[in-house]
Amino acid sequence: MKYSISVRNSLTKFSLLISLTSVLLSFSSCAPKSQGIDSFESFSQNLKLEQTENCNEDCTDLKREFKYLVYVSEKIYCYWDEKQKEYSINFKEIAAGLENQITNSTTETQYFQLLTKWAASFRDGHVNAMLRDDLSKLEFYEVPVRFEVLAPGTDHETLIVSRTGSSVQSLKPGTVVNKIQGKNWKEYADEAEKLSSGSTKAMRRRSVGNNIFQVLAEIEGPKPILIEGIYNGKKISENIPRNIELYDGAIEARGAPETGLNLLKTVILPSNIGYLKIDGFQGTKMTQLLNQAMDRLSTTDGLILDLRKNGGGDLSGNAILSRLANQPMLRFKQKAVAADYLTAARPSVVFEYNFNQGDRFSEILDRNIAPAAESKRYSKPVIVLTSSYCFSACDTFVSAMKENKLALIVGEATGGGSGNPLAFELPVSEHAFRYSVVQGFTAVSNTLIEGAGTQPDVIIEPTVDERVQAKDLQLEKALQLIVAKLSNPNEKISMFATNVKLPNELLLTTDSKIKYKFIEVEKDKEIRKSGD
Repeated sequence: MKYSISVRNSLTKFSLLISLTSVLLSFSSCAPKSQGIDSFESFSQNLKLEQTENCNEDCTDLKREFKYLVYVSEKIYCYWDEKQKEYSINFKEIAAGLENQITNSTTETQYFQLLTKWAASFRDGHVNAMLRDDLSKLEFYEVPVRFEVLAPGTDHETLIVSRTGSSVQSLKPGTVVNKIQGKNWKEYADEAEKLSSGSTKAMRRRSVGNNIFQVLAEIEGPKPILIEGIYNGKKISENIPRNIELYDGAIEARGAPETGLNLLKTVILPSNIGYLKIDGFQGTKMTQLLNQAMDRLSTTDGLILDLRKNGGGDLSGNAILSRLANQPMLRFKQKAVAADYLTAARPSVVFEYNFNQGDRFSEILDRNIAPAAESKRYSKPVIVLTSSYCFSACDTFVSAMKENKLALIVGEATGGGSGNPLAFELPVSEHAFRYSVVQGFTAVSNTLIEGAGTQPDVIIEPTVDERVQAKDLQLEKALQLIVAKLSNPNEKISMFATNVKLPNELLLTTDSKIKYKFIEVEKDKEIRKSGD
């Protein structure tokens, strides 16, 4: 391992980051001054680490980096007190235990796994370890099977096979997994949860489907995986090989930023119900695209917003919220941690938030939304489909919908995250890491969004049968609810969860052969022309 070069190269970045703070402070007397942070260079000079037989120079370099990572968390992580109280976390004890695992024999892959465990200890979906660009020295195994956890975090959660590669013979999508390597799948899932940074139990358990393979790699290396389960009432099993992934060390060129069009799908369903699927609030033209989609859906009799795969992004969702508001409204509230490290990385924070000398946080900042022009407003029934995947900007969007009574929330609880994370490159390993630095609160009840999320008004969980049959029963139910509301506008919408029988033309499927009237937002020449 040759870490000394990367240390020297990164010291300049860290020094510049800290030095920039002094420039910012000279421009604003209200800038935070209570959380001074040493650069990695200064921190390392004051840190005495003796080399030992089990930990040579390269090893101690990694230990310095990890100690600095812990040090930074104490300064900038905004939910430090809340997480310790809620989960009785002793961060210092966890850090010490992980640091002791760093020895001469620690591989680069094992070190990244250690960073992942440190991130997961925060139980915050915005605290993550991120791989560096050059992966050639890390070990990866490709598995031609993907898992999904249905009803994650409940007493009836189920692990199923969600996808299979062409080499897989027996296992089918929808297979209910009972055992992995001869053990109950939950034994591996419990270990996999320790690698998940999810903000809620449901979010962490949802992630174990992917993390199980990482746990298996850590415990058993490249051995084949024996998966046993049930499909259509029959027992099936298969040994799944793991292919070694090779990387040539080349750094991929980063292309132009996406407009956001790839994250949207807009359809008019039967009964003139609009359907807008948004898989993320990000992209250079997302606000314009959402406005365009709402224009095209303006004549529908009801609207379904599908956010079940929306991992967050920015505040572009305001384009929709403003269309549904009849008066000025509050989306959510925020307060930022007072740390010069944050203001150096994000100079706009100094001017956006009001900091008082000596306080750990800024004053509360209201994220207000003005209603759109009356001619642009949408006043028909709206349903929002959610899941634990809905996180960050999606979380605050759904929270605003519910707290301002703009829609009925259907599906599963959101992921419960609002942290505006700050990412930075690690000076030795060249991986990256991020911590939450801004707390988020609901608009009306004034409660933390982090760790709680938004509960649905009507709970509808995906089922094994619909995965086998390739149906979307959650979307069917949402359509059913809106049709019922249109038929009985004076009744409470929650009453229609089980009383309405759908005609055949309203039964939806994921089969691509089923045709609906698509709203082709990609045909807007002005946005497409300026998007790239």
